Amino acid sequence: MAVPPTLTTPTRPRSRRVVGAVTGALLLLVGARTGAADGAGAREPAGPAPQQNFSDVHATEEWVLRAFREAKRAADAGRFSETARLLQGVVEATTGPDDDSGAAPYVMPVHGTASYEGAWIVARHEQARGGAPVLDALATEYGATAATLLARGVAAGDGAALADVAQRFLPLAEGRRAAVLLADLALERGDRDEALEWCQALEDVEAVSAEGEERLAPWRDARIHRHARALAASPADIGPLEAALAVRAARRDAPDRGLLALPLGRVATPAPPRLWTQAGGDDTRTAPASDVGPKLRLAWCLRPGDVERPLADGRDPEPGGPRRPSTFLPPRAIVLGDLALVSDGVQLHGFDLSTGRERVREPFAFSYLDLVRRDVAVDDTPIDRRARAGWIEGHALAAWPRSHPDGRAGWLVVSAVPDGRPWSALRDEREERLDHIEAFFFDGQDLDPLWQVGGGLGDTSPTGLDPYLRLYGSPLLYRGLVWVAGSLPSKASRDRVESWIVALDPDTGAVVHRTHVGSGTPVRPGREDEIMPTAPAAAAGRVVYGTALGLVAAVSARDGRVVWAYRYDRDVEVDRAARGRRRSDLLEPRSIGFLDEPPRLALERCAIAPTDGHDVLVLFDRPIGRERELLSVAIDRRRDHVDFHPESVLGLVPGPGPDVAPWLLCVGQGLDTGEVPGPLVVARDLVSGRVTWQGLPGTATETQPYGTSLLTREEVLVPTREGIARFARQDGKLVALESRHGLDEPGADGDPPLPYGNLIPLPGGGVLAVSATTVSCWRPQ
Repeated sequence: MAVPPTLTTPTRPRSRRVVGAVTGALLLLVGARTGAADGAGAREPAGPAPQQNFSDVHATEEWVLRAFREAKRAADAGRFSETARLLQGVVEATTGPDDDSGAAPYVMPVHGTASYEGAWIVARHEQARGGAPVLDALATEYGATAATLLARGVAAGDGAALADVAQRFLPLAEGRRAAVLLADLALERGDRDEALEWCQALEDVEAVSAEGEERLAPWRDARIHRHARALAASPADIGPLEAALAVRAARRDAPDRGLLALPLGRVATPAPPRLWTQAGGDDTRTAPASDVGPKLRLAWCLRPGDVERPLADGRDPEPGGPRRPSTFLPPRAIVLGDLALVSDGVQLHGFDLSTGRERVREPFAFSYLDLVRRDVAVDDTPIDRRARAGWIEGHALAAWPRSHPDGRAGWLVVSAVPDGRPWSALRDEREERLDHIEAFFFDGQDLDPLWQVGGGLGDTSPTGLDPYLRLYGSPLLYRGLVWVAGSLPSKASRDRVESWIVALDPDTGAVVHRTHVGSGTPVRPGREDEIMPTAPAAAAGRVVYGTALGLVAAVSARDGRVVWAYRYDRDVEVDRAARGRRRSDLLEPRSIGFLDEPPRLALERCAIAPTDGHDVLVLFDRPIGRERELLSVAIDRRRDHVDFHPESVLGLVPGPGPDVAPWLLCVGQGLDTGEVPGPLVVARDLVSGRVTWQGLPGTATETQPYGTSLLTREEVLVPTREGIARFARQDGKLVALESRHGLDEPGADGDPPLPYGNLIPLPGGGVLAVSATTVSCWRPQ
C-alpha cells in the first residue's frame, strides 16, 4: 500500500559546502520582516532537511548582505529614504560585478538552506513590507524617474520600456500601472502566458505588502480582473474566477494560495501547438497532445542512413542493465509539416511521414563519428563506450517558425550535439571539442547551416562562453531566445561541477544571458556522464530546469537573474555506497534511471523527478518568501510505492471533474513482484496524496518503459518492448497494446528491430517512435 507523501519544508542539511555560513544572519535580517502584515508568522518546517546534498547555490555577494543589513538598521532608525535606496540597489543589480555578460546570480535564503529566492525579488518584497513609510520614501527617491519612463513607454507603445519600469519599480504606482498595461497588451494579442507573469508579480507584492486597504484595494481590483481573464476558459468563467481570486487575496496567511484554491474546471487548459517539439506541448512544454486515434497501425519502420553505431543494438550498455534505450535526454526528433526530422548525432535525417522516404540529410559540423574514425584509444568500459558514442540517446532537436534574412519562410532548427569524453580529455589544446549547439534554417526542402556555439579546438570560444562549458539537452525557444542548460568543471574543487543556463540569440547564436545557478558533485564520483541537466521548460516568465547536482532552479526570462532555487534530497544510498570506491566498481546500473525530462509546469507548480534525487518533487513555482517558501510535495520513490519506481513526471493535470483535485502523473519501472507486473504509470491526488489509479501493462512481460511516454488529452501512451501501452487518462485502464513483432530485417543481436521508443505526436493523429536503432511511424487505422 502506498504511503501518502508529506508536505515538506526542509530546514538545514548536513553539507560540506553550503551557504549556511551566512544563512543564520540572513534569516535574522530577512526573516524578521517576512511575517505577514496582519501579524501571522511564517509556518514552522513540516519535514526534515535534505539529508545529504553536497550542492550549493551561487554564494550571495557581501555587498548584497550588507545592503539588507543596513536597510534594516535604517528602517529601525526611521531613515526610510536610506532603506529605499539600499533595497533599490539590489533590485536593479542585473549583472555580476566582474562580468557584464553574466546575469547576477544573487540569492537569499527564505527557509534554511533548502529554499532560496533571487535577492532582487526579496528586496522588492521588503520594500512592500515596509508599508507606507518605505513606499513613500521610494516614491520620493524614484517616483519622478519612474513616471518619466512610464510616460515615454505609453507614448511610444513600447512594451520593453514598460517592462523595464515594472521590473525596477513594481511596488510604486508607476510600476504597477506599467504591469497592468503590459497585462492588457498581452491579453489583446492572446498571450495568456505574459499576462499571467505580470498578474502573478502584482499578486506577489500584494501578498506581502503592509499598505493600508485604501491604497492597496484599487490595484488589487485591477489585477484580479486581468488575472481572471488570463485564467478563464471562457468569458462566462471570468466572474466566478474573479470571486475566487478575491477570496484568495483575502487569505494572506494561507500556506498555499495557488490554483488548487480556485475552481479548476473554469481555468483554461493550454491548447495543443501547431508544431511539436520532442518534449511535447507548446513552447512552455505544458500542453497535452491531441488524441492520436482509436487504433494505430505501423505505417513504416526504418533505420536512418548508413551510420556507424557503436551502440547499435539499442540496449543499455551497462552490464546487467535493462533491455531498453537509456533515454538520457528528451526524444531527438521533431515533426515539421509532412516531414519527420531526426538526429542521430552524426547528421539530421528528414523522412517523409507518408512513405518513410528520406528526403533530407545534413551532417553536423562535429560528431562522435569523427572520434571513432580517428581511432581514439579508449578501453571497453560502459563509460568509454558511451563517451565514444557521444551519448547517442541525447541528441536533441527543437524547431520554431522563422523567416530567413532573404525573406523565405521556414523554421529555425536547433540541435544539441553532446560529447561524452571526460573533461580531462579536452584539456589538450590540440584536441577537438565535439559538443556544441548547431542551428539550421529549413525551408521545407533544404537545411542551411546558420550558426554554432561550442565545438572547435583548444580554449578559444568566439561566443564568450567558457570553452569547457558543455551545453546539453533539448533547446527551448521562449520569449524570443534559445535557452539551453550546461555544466562546467569548477575551478574551486576537482570534484565539483557548476550548473549554468544560457540564452542565445536565435538569429546569430550570440550569448544574451548566462547565469551560474549553483554547483555540486555527481552522486557517484567520477561519473561525468551522470551530471546532465534536464532540458528547460518555461511559463509565466520563468525558465526552469533541473541541474542533476542537487538543485532545481528558475531564472527570469527577461534578464536571466535567478528567481528561485531549491535543494532536494539526493540518492543517499547510492552516494554512500559509492564513496571511496574505485572507478571500475562504479559501472553497475543505478536503480534510478536517466529519464532527464524537462520539468512539467502547470497550475502554478513545477513537477520534476531529479535523476539524482530520492523524491519526485512538486514545488510551488512562485517566489513569495517565507509565507510559502516553495512548498513541496515530496514523493519518495521507494517508500511511497511498493511495486512502482517512478522515473519521470509525465504531467500535472486537473482532475476529471470540477471538484476533483489535480493529479500528478508519473511514469516508471513496473517492478515485477514475481507474479503480476507492476504499473507503468500512476496518478496521484495532490491534495490527499492518495494514488487514484495505476496503469497496469496487462499481459506484457517487459514492464519497463522503452523510451519516453506521451500525454494526450484522453490517454497516456507508454512504449515498452512489448508494444505501446495505451491507458485511459481518467481511470488508468489499459485501452490497447499496439504492437508489431516479426519485422523482416533482423537487428544487430539477431532479434527483429522493435518499432517503439520515444513517442512524438503527429499532426492528424498517430505517433512517431524513435529509438537508438529505428524510426517508426504509427498512423490511425
